[in-house]
Amino acid sequence: MTIRVLTFGEMMMRLKTQGFERFSQARSFEADFGGAEANVAVALARFGCESVFLTVLPNNPLGDKARGELRSRGVHTEHIIVRDGRLGLYFMEAGVNQRAGQVVYDRENSVFSTLMPGALSWQASMKSVDWFHLSGITPAVGQNSADLSLEGMQAAKNAGATVSIDLNYRSKLWNYGRSPQAILPDFVRRTDVLIAGRDDCQHMLDITGDGDPDSDAYFSTLTQRVMEQYPNIQQVAVTIRQTLAAQNYVVRACLRDASGFRFSKSYAINHAVDRVGTGDAFAAGLIFGLGTQMTKREALEFAVAANCLKHSVSGDFSDASIVEIQQLMKGSVAAGRVVR
Repeated sequence: MTIRVLTFGEMMMRLKTQGFERFSQARSFEADFGGAEANVAVALARFGCESVFLTVLPNNPLGDKARGELRSRGVHTEHIIVRDGRLGLYFMEAGVNQRAGQVVYDRENSVFSTLMPGALSWQASMKSVDWFHLSGITPAVGQNSADLSLEGMQAAKNAGATVSIDLNYRSKLWNYGRSPQAILPDFVRRTDVLIAGRDDCQHMLDITGDGDPDSDAYFSTLTQRVMEQYPNIQQVAVTIRQTLAAQNYVVRACLRDASGFRFSKSYAINHAVDRVGTGDAFAAGLIFGLGTQMTKREALEFAVAANCLKHSVSGDFSDASIVEIQQLMKGSVAAGRVVR
């Protein structure tokens, strides 16, 4: 079964220091592209979905390169708007051992952030779309982007598409005078599938669970409260990361729907190549699983395995195939061994 998924958000150029250099040491940067919704679109195309990405790119060689990168990975780009302006950037310094990684955004006055509400033909973009996805990063860019995102969610609801949002709290972006707690509830009331990191519900919706934030009971009560407060939500999934050091983690996830609550298996990651985009890999895996009628358990396990594998791939985009993810789910891949 193939589904057609539309994602909407800003695509940026990613400029990363070489290896584990700090910004203060950098003399050159590795140039790539990324952005939460673009990452989801690329992963879904890798799974064989009809993956459509909607954004605004600048009318210059950088915009051309960004669009070409999407096309080369199987993403449909026919609805992308091209206008004069600048491409948003983000700079990245990888963390190592006890030193945290850092991100610096340069997105102000980008061609995406200056697009006004009403500028997009949502009806044309939603044609034959089964699923619409965006993240909480996009409404954090500015009021214009928030209004456009809400237009998209409402158009998707009107078109009968399933709507998902990954809350994705980014403290460095909410700086235009509106708090996420003031904006996001309107988005969540139009959402069918809610995805969040372990602390996103608190930061974005002011909802917490009971007890120790690392306990199973915390996530059970957290997801229950989300569904009680927003009865329109059909499923809520939360990714859970235990950080041991900058490259060492234990990852798992949980999912609640009307049929009950469940945890995934856990994966120990002892040397993460790149953790950026891992949540987007999870979101893509969950969309694919739920959209292709896997059981809720299978969809959750597929999503967390996709998250795990993304830690082994540099850059924003995931490159894991369905077969690789399914092998990991079954435990049929011996970690670190060469497949011959």
